[in-house]
Amino acid sequence: MEREQMAGHEDPSVPGRVTAPPTADAAQALLASLDVVARSREARVDRRLLARLHFVNGIAFAAYFGAVLSIFPAGPPAGPTTIGLIIPFLIWTQLLEEFRHSRGFQSRMTRAQTFAYAGAIAVFLAVVIACMAITGSGGQPPALLLAAPPLALLAAFWAMGFRELRRAGAPVPAPASSPWTPAARVTTMGIGVLLGALVFAAGSAQETPLVQWSVVYCGFAVLIAWMIAVRASSRMPAVGAVWRPVQWAAFAVACAVYCVVVIAEAYTTAISPGIAAALGGAVVLLFVVVGALRDE
Repeated sequence: MEREQMAGHEDPSVPGRVTAPPTADAAQALLASLDVVARSREARVDRRLLARLHFVNGIAFAAYFGAVLSIFPAGPPAGPTTIGLIIPFLIWTQLLEEFRHSRGFQSRMTRAQTFAYAGAIAVFLAVVIACMAITGSGGQPPALLLAAPPLALLAAFWAMGFRELRRAGAPVPAPASSPWTPAARVTTMGIGVLLGALVFAAGSAQETPLVQWSVVYCGFAVLIAWMIAVRASSRMPAVGAVWRPVQWAAFAVACAVYCVVVIAEAYTTAISPGIAAALGGAVVLLFVVVGALRDE
């Protein structure tokens, strides 16, 4: 037994089989090959693009949290309003995941990203609970309490972005664009219909609350079904991987319009159902146009 231990170690794949330890040259060659693999992977990672994703993701998180928290001075937001604001944010996360996968970025989050996301959720929930307690007792949440979480998130994600810029090496050629298929066009237009319906429902919430409830909960169910289908079937188009800048710009405009309508509806009665219908129709038309554009 002592001789076996000195000669080598037991192979876990074959019980009772003892293999000899690698020689110094073999071990050095193995370490060198691992280093080559690491450098090859690093050379293919576009850290400048990854930095831009962190910058944009920080803006998205800050905008979403800011929109939700900005409603509290007018009173705790109703259930459909809160869930409605979640829908564009979930669409964004799905599109971002598809884009990252198409560019070869790893799905597993780094330690810094894990802390950032976990911290964002914890801080957001804590602030929401505090705001609900303050408004429930008849008070007004302080402006600093409402502004701190979005600004902290923006700073955290931008810090990760600048960190990637410092690590960036030589420019990495962009991969060939994925084909702009009919299925991707239809899915793009479907996203526009969902966002347009949300805009109309948010703008007419005071006059027709039942419409808001129906649109928000049906839209949320459709969104979850779409996200499951994308993961379960390879036939579903990954629109985040094929969108061009014009489609991303249309999505940003639609989300901004929706947030403005939600906030305005919480404080004023200026948005009538007719105006809400016009804004929602404009969002749908925008996505029909960008979905029908020819592939370049």
